[in-house]
Formats: sequence, C-alpha cells, structure tokens
Amino acid sequence: KLILGLDIEKDVDFDPRFKLGLEYQFMTKFAFRTGISTAPLVNYFGLGFKIWKINIDYSVSIDFTLGSSHQVSLSYSFAKK
Repeated sequence: KLILGLDIEKDVDFDPRFKLGLEYQFMTKFAFRTGISTAPLVNYFGLGFKIWKINIDYSVSIDFTLGSSHQVSLSYSFAKK
C-alpha cells in the first residue's frame, strides 16, 4: 500500500539533485502520490485511478520559479494477467 522512492542525480557541472517520492494506495483502485526534488525546489502531487486494464493519472507540479504545471495520463495494458 505504500511505496517510497529516492533518487540522487549528479551532473558534473551542477550540485547534486535529490528526489523523494511517496505513493499510497488508499483503496484498491485509487492511489495518492507526492514528491519533492531539490535544485530547483519542486513539489509534486497526484492521483491515480485504475479500472480493468485502464489507468488514469493526474498530477500537478509546483515550481517556485516557473509556477504550476498540470498533467493527465491515460494508459491501457495489453498484457494478460
């Protein structure tokens, strides 16, 4: 029900960038996601919905320099389960 992810990214010309994400599946078909990254500081929030073989995801990222950005994803799984 709970997934935690951590990523460290390093470019030779820039300081390290840390990314932390969390997903919580609060119902069998719904998931809440949040995350944060540094250099520059960006916050992420999202919701996921899964029904049959279809996934619908929505997210918003809040960059304190550029403002907010919204994304929607629709995917279908062809694999048999």
